[in-house]
Amino acid sequence: RRLFLILPPLIWLWGQLHGGFLIGTVFILFFSVRLFALPETRPYAPLFLLSPLLLLIGPYGAETFTFPARLLAAPEFMERIAEWQSLFGGGPFGQPYCMYAGMSVTALGLAAGIRLLRRGKTSAWELIWLAALAALAIKMRRALAYAALASAVPLSQLLSQTRPAARAGRFLPPALLSLLGLFAVSGIPVAPGKRQPVSPSLGINVPEKAVDFLAELGIEGNCYNSYTAGAYLTFRLWPRVKTAIDSRNLVYSQRFFNRYMESLRRDTPFRRELLERSDFALFLAPHLPDGRREILTSLREDPLWHLVYFDDTAYVFLGEDSYRAVRNKAPEFKALKPELLTFETDTARSVRNALEESRRATGIAPASASAWILRGRAAFDYARRAFDSEERTALIAESRYAFLKAVSTPRLEVPADTYYFLARSESELGDRETAIEYLLRCLRENPEYAPALKLLKRLRGRRL
Repeated sequence: RRLFLILPPLIWLWGQLHGGFLIGTVFILFFSVRLFALPETRPYAPLFLLSPLLLLIGPYGAETFTFPARLLAAPEFMERIAEWQSLFGGGPFGQPYCMYAGMSVTALGLAAGIRLLRRGKTSAWELIWLAALAALAIKMRRALAYAALASAVPLSQLLSQTRPAARAGRFLPPALLSLLGLFAVSGIPVAPGKRQPVSPSLGINVPEKAVDFLAELGIEGNCYNSYTAGAYLTFRLWPRVKTAIDSRNLVYSQRFFNRYMESLRRDTPFRRELLERSDFALFLAPHLPDGRREILTSLREDPLWHLVYFDDTAYVFLGEDSYRAVRNKAPEFKALKPELLTFETDTARSVRNALEESRRATGIAPASASAWILRGRAAFDYARRAFDSEERTALIAESRYAFLKAVSTPRLEVPADTYYFLARSESELGDRETAIEYLLRCLRENPEYAPALKLLKRLRGRRL
């Protein structure tokens, strides 16, 4: 029972760190009803009932309670967060597997709650609480986790009262541990054909390597940055670095947020103001949820800004003064257009420059599939212009190696034409069977890709 005393300070800590604490305070109120009903725990009930008042102690006071409500009423913020969208927003059959697991547990919990209520083993309030969480989960998928966790209470209570289930319950922990062990080895199935590898690394939308690069260069000053990258930049580099925005929605007004988002889409006075005040910029890659190709292209084409780093997560640009101080250690990428996965192809010299830059990019970011794709394409393009047969063969082999590195990178889905280029490389090197396999892989992902269809027809005809 002494463990009960830990919950109020934990709720207070939760309230200082995240707006979702509001669900926790509601849970405490319902939990207090159960404590009042049991004589041995009745003395703890007033403590729990009054514990949400602890949240008034903190830097925001009463605003701690009003902020979540304001945030939920602000479409500018809510529309950007996928987990706050409707549970069936992507269609009933287009959800990740974890959603179906949560829905199943919640349905079983509701059925168990109804059964317990009929037996007089639970109160109507607890069932109402669970039903409210289930309804909230339909409105916003984040609440599904709360509904599934709350469903475990009536579900385990009902199972413990059934002898066969109680006996079977002894096998549940080892079965769950075995399942977790399987997932740890093979990855967690998240969607049809997709597995999430289990690793201690950060998510792909956390610009860890880009910030490492900035730290090694000793870059300081103001940063024009992606919204979701601001928190990590602050965590790693503050106070030497100050961000234009981060995810503290209580600090930044909706007007500021709207102006900032508009500055990523087009050239606005606010964008020019931010650029004038910034020493460098860090933006997420275009394929990520918070990535914006427009701002990446605009900064790359701006003569006052210099692209010095990119990978599958983030791009780093330096302003004129910052770049001048480190240009010998971090020369810019002039020929490459990584946000478009292409490069200048006007002349053999421009392709040669792209190949040299892509080799440097894979050296700086060896785990970046986009850098390897650019290297593969540049090597293949330059091989077509080579007159020496040995050099041509070496470039084709380099192209194949680069594309194989790209497709072996688990954090990025490579474009379908990557397999087409792999097939071209294998065909040039004399391995037609492997080339056909890559073409079939390309056409599975893009059935109407004309170059792959044409090459497949030619290779099959030649084999016959």
